Amino acid sequence: MAEEIIDLTSGLYRFLIAGEATVLAGRRAAEEARARFLQRASHLSQRFQEARRDAGERLSARLDEISASLGHVAAELDARRSRTGTLTETWKGLGQQYEALLDHVRTRRLAVPADVQLDHIKPRNYSRNLFHVGMGLVCILAYELLLGRGALIVVGSSALGLFIFMDILRRYSPYWNQHFVQRMFGAISRPGEAYRIPSATWYTAALLVGVIFLPQHAVEVGALVLAVGDPVASLAGKRWGTRKLLGQKSWVGSGAFLVVSFAAATTFLWLVVPGVGLARAATIASVLSLLGALTELLSRRLDDNLSIPLAVGLMAALLL
Repeated sequence: MAEEIIDLTSGLYRFLIAGEATVLAGRRAAEEARARFLQRASHLSQRFQEARRDAGERLSARLDEISASLGHVAAELDARRSRTGTLTETWKGLGQQYEALLDHVRTRRLAVPADVQLDHIKPRNYSRNLFHVGMGLVCILAYELLLGRGALIVVGSSALGLFIFMDILRRYSPYWNQHFVQRMFGAISRPGEAYRIPSATWYTAALLVGVIFLPQHAVEVGALVLAVGDPVASLAGKRWGTRKLLGQKSWVGSGAFLVVSFAAATTFLWLVVPGVGLARAATIASVLSLLGALTELLSRRLDDNLSIPLAVGLMAALLL
């Protein structure tokens, strides 16, 4: 049964990755793409129904829910007057059900073969991308113009303490888990954040550590590289990233991260850091943007909201 669950989880993961563009296009999707999507959804739904016969009661209910969601999203896409909002919500729910199944696989330490890819899904989310950029810029401006190091440590520690409290609370309360992930932060949350530490907690921790141990401008440029590079890499990779570099990371996404973060870091170092001319700013920015792109590419188990600002900030502290 364990091998079958892993195979079903992998199949659902591949379906979610491959089908996102078709769902976003809705009725505008090409007929061939829609037909392929509907066929895969029907086949996968049937497989989940067959697997439930040998599963325990709790797992059977979860497999039933996934099978039903596959049927609903297929029916909505195939409807003569498909409702985009309903289709998107059903698709989002299917992603959350996949993450629950992935959590089942990992918490029970099921042996996943080396050639089977199971990872968290990262749906296209423009609200999250804008929030990501905005929060990075707000944090940089706050440190540069409003708050000193001591005040920022107090604010950062308070924010991190609040996030940790919320994470602990939702671990023991399904109600609060659903409230935080789907209601309070539903517009910017990812499905997998219901079963792991959210990116906001890692990001706050990274900035707090950076403010405590690194020079001010090093922390700021680390936050800037993450703020602009990560969302652009995600958007470009999902739109044009057909050639994969590592896992779901693409050449286009990594290249977009490199170019945008280089431009942003060069501008910041040149205009904000005293004594840094344009040529030196570009040289330092090339190193920082390359390091940021490599860190984003290689951060598999470690959240890149923690690894990127700290790696880039540390390198900036050495170069400035």
